[in-house]
Amino acid sequence: MSYLVLARKYRPQAFDEVIGQEFITKTLKNSIEAKRVAHSFLFFGPRGVGKTSIARILAKALNCENGPTPNPCNKCRHCTEITEGNSPAIIEIDGASNRGIDEIRELREKIRYMPSTGRYKIYIIDEVHMLTNEAFNALLKTLEEPPEFVKFIFATTEMDKVPATIASRCQKYNFRKLTVTEIVGLLSSILKKEKVNVNPQVLSLIARNADGALRDAESILDQVLSYSEGEVKLEDVEKLLEAVNRELLFLFAKTLLDKNTQGALKTVDEIFRSGYDPVLFVKHLAEYFRNLLIVKVTKTPEDFMEMIDPEEIKTLKEAAPLVTETRVMNTIKVLTDLLERIKHSSYPRALIEVACLKITRMDSLISLPEIINRLESLSAGEINISPENPVPSLNSAVPAKAALSAPLERAPAAVYSFTDIEEADLTGDDSKNLERIIKNWQGLVDTVNQKSRSLGPVVASVTPFKFEENKIFVRVPSEYLADNINNNSDKIKEALKEIFKKPLALVTVLKEIKPAAAQYEKAPAVKVQNEKREPSDPAVKTALKLFGGCVVKKDEHGKI
Repeated sequence: MSYLVLARKYRPQAFDEVIGQEFITKTLKNSIEAKRVAHSFLFFGPRGVGKTSIARILAKALNCENGPTPNPCNKCRHCTEITEGNSPAIIEIDGASNRGIDEIRELREKIRYMPSTGRYKIYIIDEVHMLTNEAFNALLKTLEEPPEFVKFIFATTEMDKVPATIASRCQKYNFRKLTVTEIVGLLSSILKKEKVNVNPQVLSLIARNADGALRDAESILDQVLSYSEGEVKLEDVEKLLEAVNRELLFLFAKTLLDKNTQGALKTVDEIFRSGYDPVLFVKHLAEYFRNLLIVKVTKTPEDFMEMIDPEEIKTLKEAAPLVTETRVMNTIKVLTDLLERIKHSSYPRALIEVACLKITRMDSLISLPEIINRLESLSAGEINISPENPVPSLNSAVPAKAALSAPLERAPAAVYSFTDIEEADLTGDDSKNLERIIKNWQGLVDTVNQKSRSLGPVVASVTPFKFEENKIFVRVPSEYLADNINNNSDKIKEALKEIFKKPLALVTVLKEIKPAAAQYEKAPAVKVQNEKREPSDPAVKTALKLFGGCVVKKDEHGKI
């Protein structure tokens, strides 16, 4: 007799033998017991997780001589014929090779005849998403109202390619990937039956490489047993699977954590010289840093890791205090971005080396959000610019990074202190109310800023000078700002009510600005070059110190 591979030899023959799909098997068993079996099913999910196996078990449950029963006997003629794959009542169709309208028309012609044996004629169409649109359309009417002795079971790995008109006529069952623990448990039971002893680390390695597919794990185990010649060694399995050597992986992670750029690049060179799959290596490296993060943020990391070696957890716990959570999260982000890029790259080595530089030199880089935050702090007057702590101009030799990474010093309090928000309840005295409004103005600015980042600075630039009849009068320096406030009055009213606990309105009053002609009618008609002026606006002062500029006058012709 020819050799039967493990995946076929140990295929589950009853619902209770299926692992990892308990929700599906329980639902099908209950529907059989309650005699509420649908006429069409759609099984979808990743490869090798039991879709076809459960379809055959369901067929046996419906046609068993003792049934319909949720527990087929696997001994009667119908059960044994289905197990051996030669039952005339079970028609298995490959959707990839029988995908045209002609095949579906032939199916429609034959479907009218009752099965020669068994209660039901059951059509199992694998990879149903491969059918053409015309074939799907030809199947619609038959699928919706088939003869009472006909059942359809569709299986697919690509649910999104199945038309909604087909899916809506079926009971849908979503099959999930199996966990490493579930796969290792089943492989262990198979090895007991085969009377072979294998190191648990080998089984864990096989399960991780199977990526949740039980059939893949069984195929790998079959291959490993053929290669090992009686003794299964972890090193041999790693070579056979082209899997990542764990010691090399830990060494690489350590060089990255130690910020050892040269050591990291040497490890990359060793990876490519050894012929490792770069995608798989980066994936396992990202998994290592993910586990490191779990160790840092949880008290019982074992609960969040599948079949991880105790020595590996010990190594992770020793490395955890040496690195911050932020650094680990940033490293994971770099690796996940790298993983997506190298899948489509013709030169993955360069991308991996660049990622190593990013990780080992991460502390010397400033992210864009951090730069923006520091600039916002600068514009809000939160950085103290003084002769002892100057901000370099764009033309200075001091790098901008040094200025941005310098510790921030709070500026001295302005005319009105907004540090401590005072009681904001308004009284009957408008003069006291104005004082309360002024003292709580920064609270209003912060509230408006949460609603609109662009509107907050506008409100911050105006000054309340009068309060009466629930109206706050503010002076604005330009019509543009006045229009901006008036156009967003609803948001400002909401913020006012949140701060002052009553409906208020903001009234804009333009500052009196002398006409340009009146300002310079007594000025001498001579050219003034680079005459420095001291600006009154604090924001302008800050900008001048930041960029090293100055305010100059223009002559009567508009020239500087």
